[in-house]
Amino acid sequence: TTLVELATRVTHGQKRCLPRSLLMFWLLKARGEPARLLIGVSKIASTLESHAWIEVRGKVVVDSPEMTGQFATILRL
Repeated sequence: TTLVELATRVTHGQKRCLPRSLLMFWLLKARGEPARLLIGVSKIASTLESHAWIEVRGKVVVDSPEMTGQFATILRL
């Protein structure tokens, strides 16, 4: 997870949840882990926000449940 964080921070800056989640999803699936990629949305004031994260066996990986809990899941792979 540390290497994924570093790689995406260098290549994508601040808004990196989707590339970070895609990379982590790919790495975990390559290891045979039961990873799920989730994408959610939230409307804060008049702005629609989105976020992507990974769960393994129901636990949030490389993110926090507090952060992901702010979003309604619209896609689960």
